[in-house]
Amino acid sequence: MLSIILPSTVAGQVALFVGQGVAALVLVAIVYRRMANKSRGVINAIDNISQGLTLFDANNRLVVRNRRYIEMYKLSPEVVKPGCSLHELIQHRKDTGIFSGDVDAYCQKILDTLVKTEKNSFYIEASDGHIILIKNHRLADGGWVSTHEDVTEQRQA
Repeated sequence: MLSIILPSTVAGQVALFVGQGVAALVLVAIVYRRMANKSRGVINAIDNISQGLTLFDANNRLVVRNRRYIEMYKLSPEVVKPGCSLHELIQHRKDTGIFSGDVDAYCQKILDTLVKTEKNSFYIEASDGHIILIKNHRLADGGWVSTHEDVTEQRQA
């Protein structure tokens, strides 16, 4: 009976090894598909919140942004994508005409504030007249998350 379960020939052992490898690959594919489906759900949820959202890593590079952020600042998703630096992002806002300040000074202000405090918030007035409330929250790994909310109507009321 055991000779059927545990092959004694080299060919049988190879077949058993290959079979185990195929089973492992199938298991990995199933886990990957389930994780991808969950990730899509999270991305859909992030894209459907009313605030703009960005997540930067400890090297000041964009990890995640949502669709609302792109819409709010009239940006190109081809430019504002994972790997884009904070400086490149703010420069793109300037290039599109929505930001009119000094790019270097603005970026430095954000980074300096994040070093001093874990959480901060401030208002900016975009060159199109919209007033945006920006909230930054430093993360334990050195990155930070930033939300951007158009509060034009509330501020003008």
